[in-house]
Amino acid sequence: MDRNRLVTIAALIAMILAPIGFLVWLRVETRDQLSELEASPMPLTAEAKLVSLDESTVAIALPTRTEGRTLSLAGTGGTVTSILLSPGVSLGDSEPVLEIDRVSRLGYVAEAPFHRSLTVGDRGQDVTALGGLLVKWGLLADFDGEVFDTRIRTGVEALAERIGVSSDGRFFDRSWLVWLGPESFVVGETSIRVGDALNGFEAIAREVGEVTEVTFASPTGSALNLSGQRVFVGPDFTARVTNGLVTEDDLDLFANTPSEGIEGLIRLAIPRYGARVASTAVQVGPTGSTCVWVQEGTEYSPVPVVVQAGRASLSEIEGLEDGAIVLINPTAVLDDASCP
Repeated sequence: MDRNRLVTIAALIAMILAPIGFLVWLRVETRDQLSELEASPMPLTAEAKLVSLDESTVAIALPTRTEGRTLSLAGTGGTVTSILLSPGVSLGDSEPVLEIDRVSRLGYVAEAPFHRSLTVGDRGQDVTALGGLLVKWGLLADFDGEVFDTRIRTGVEALAERIGVSSDGRFFDRSWLVWLGPESFVVGETSIRVGDALNGFEAIAREVGEVTEVTFASPTGSALNLSGQRVFVGPDFTARVTNGLVTEDDLDLFANTPSEGIEGLIRLAIPRYGARVASTAVQVGPTGSTCVWVQEGTEYSPVPVVVQAGRASLSEIEGLEDGAIVLINPTAVLDDASCP
């Protein structure tokens, strides 16, 4: 390779490397100047406003009940043609319960049921009870005996007419009546349908049992932390709650609540007061203490706070004065944003 060719190649290499070298030098010389031109983070602040923190949350109230009484028919055969009882209905004295072969069966409240049907000439305490029932229902003027006589016959005839049976009153069929027990019967669930064929002593309904306890769960079924004194606000009532259980005095409010429960809001009985701030404003110290940085003139100072709850991007805190100016982005602005 001759000397002229080498000179040409060297010149070409120099032409290529020269711009690269100049750019490297320019970057090194201007690095400090560029860093000075970068924008510093701006402090972001918000005014804290004190609000009521009642820890309100949606909850399902779930009642626990005793097993309710069973409502049964006494020796009644035939086909159910109408049902007048349904869940939640309170059956009272002399009210129709159902129809069998289009004949009404009336409920009655008494300490004991009739254990036999009665006819003219029968005597006993059950005759006295029948007379008292007929008097109570306005089907007999008075009765103080224990013999099925003409007075009872008159009342039985009126009873038969009320339920749709043709009778001269000489025979009282106990299947005309449905014993409700010593007090009215609140239906919880039924076990018959129109068209069912009855063969005798069928159970037709079960009573709503007494509520012994009411607990709470979230709509998804998970447990709720409900310590302290709270209230449950239902569709049409408010019940007191202590440590997650309805107080004994308010259990009756849930008498008609279905077994799957009812939805409502549960909250603190006495609301606390605090502020809702952006979660980024809350900082933690080495020992686990929490604080927010509050503006004081041109500086920021840490103020200890207690975090009570969090929702989405907000934290509910106590410890701030109303109107305090809180730094929302302390980690971006302060050299050390941790709590002291």
